[in-house]
Amino acid sequence: MTTRTRYTFLVLWVLAASTAFYVWWQSGIPLTGLPAALKGLIEDAGAWGPAVYCLLFMVRGLTLAPASPFVLAAGLAWGPWEGMLWAWVGINLSGIVAYGVARAMGREWVAQHETPWMKTMEAKLLAAPMMTSMLLRFLLLPFDTVNYACGLVGVPLLPYAAGTALGVLPGVVTFAIFGGAWDDPRAIAVSALVFGGSIAFAAVLKKRGLVG
Repeated sequence: MTTRTRYTFLVLWVLAASTAFYVWWQSGIPLTGLPAALKGLIEDAGAWGPAVYCLLFMVRGLTLAPASPFVLAAGLAWGPWEGMLWAWVGINLSGIVAYGVARAMGREWVAQHETPWMKTMEAKLLAAPMMTSMLLRFLLLPFDTVNYACGLVGVPLLPYAAGTALGVLPGVVTFAIFGGAWDDPRAIAVSALVFGGSIAFAAVLKKRGLVG
């Protein structure tokens, strides 16, 4: 990608993100009310609800808006079990969009300006990209920070996508439960087990030196 093309995409990206923020600001919907608002959009779309939801989730990846309201909205709209499925699909698509933008627009620049410390961290990440990507998700680090970081350091797409697909499950399960299953003890139990298990698994991997 040429420098001119990169800057053109950067300007368009900033404009799109600014427009999305302005539309949200003008709507008067508080952040805490976003899951319910998204639920309304999903329901209004009828049979196209899943497609609309996934498209909005993908656009979210370009705006740096928090992902948790979207996962909560899936639980509200479809209940805990189906909500988990669509939240998992949406958050993976959103992550790939953010990763792709970062890799296309910033990887070359990062490679040209890396410090020794950055090169060391990059080498650790690339030594086991799938396992490290999964661990970063298990630790519930900021979602977009991981997306953009993996794109900027050049983590291969397939290991990144596989690690993300597995690593986001605890967060997806937990927030989908919060969104749609307070009255379902089985779902709450699954949420607690998966969430706690993910943290424990991440600790074991780190302790044994299998990642990072």
